[in-house]
Amino acid sequence: MRIGVARDVTSQIQAEDALRFLAHHDPLTKLTNRTLFYDRLVLGLSAAHRHQNGLALLFLDSS
Repeated sequence: MRIGVARDVTSQIQAEDALRFLAHHDPLTKLTNRTLFYDRLVLGLSAAHRHQNGLALLFLDSS
């Protein structure tokens, strides 16, 4: 005798995706936030170091 249980987890996956997006983006402008920037900066620095390359960062301040 076999017993199976099936559940539709589509809404749970969509909610997790929405939370992941909100963790890295501004909810109003949908632009990336500091957390995602820092994560990508660390990845870029690590890749530059690993491949013995340089990395350039351009900072523009409008004030």
